[in-house]
Amino acid sequence: KLTCSNQGTCTSYGDSMICDCFQDRYTGDTCEQCASGYRWFNRVCALENQQMQSADRAYPWYKTQIGTGAHELNNCGPTSCAMSIKWFDQSKDIDPGNLRQEITGDKPGWWYTGDIERALDTYSIPFQVIAFDSIATLTSQIDQGKIIILCVTMEHISYQSPPYASHFNKFYPNGTGHFIVVKGYIENGDWLDIYDPANNIYDYYADMTPYGKDRFYQGTEILASAKKWWPYLIVIGAVQPSSFARPSIPEGRSAPMLDLAR
Repeated sequence: KLTCSNQGTCTSYGDSMICDCFQDRYTGDTCEQCASGYRWFNRVCALENQQMQSADRAYPWYKTQIGTGAHELNNCGPTSCAMSIKWFDQSKDIDPGNLRQEITGDKPGWWYTGDIERALDTYSIPFQVIAFDSIATLTSQIDQGKIIILCVTMEHISYQSPPYASHFNKFYPNGTGHFIVVKGYIENGDWLDIYDPANNIYDYYADMTPYGKDRFYQGTEILASAKKWWPYLIVIGAVQPSSFARPSIPEGRSAPMLDLAR
């Protein structure tokens, strides 16, 4: 799987191998180079003449929900929240399973956006909830050095098969309500740089990088999915004015993953 640089699929012919590179953004015998007009950005080749931005950290803060206890299949909310807490404060490295227990106890099932808010409040993480009405609304927050927790439905996000051939599109075929983190974008927001916590034990490239880390989903698909599911952004790092009263916003929720045995 390394032979095409995780940017395409390979076909072996005896002692030789041919790579079929993903899209036209890669080139080289093993898809190891950016094609003309593209440059490297967070593991992918992005159009160099369009806006790109990242709010990433120099330290690792990606987490997967798998292995987080009895409710691991429903722990996308606690995991996205734990990632965001560590992103804001490196010293607060919280186990998602412990975070779930702290906020909702032994209650089974999915998390709601209100649970996310309570967890952020518990760890003194500033945030703001705003309407998600355009890609520009989201990218403007990334431009300010913020990250975003989204509550979306993954059923309308394109699936990449095989998932190891690319860092683009969803790496699992099923789709339900799901919490994810947006930490950057390329090509004016056409693609959003995502930390997706639904990383199964098999969801790793040959170099052991998780599929869900630095995964790029189409901005238009994410926006459409959010409008259908929960059309708001939880902006991490945004400080509310002291006189600001939180608006009355309906709660969003994730839903149980249908099947993570891929």
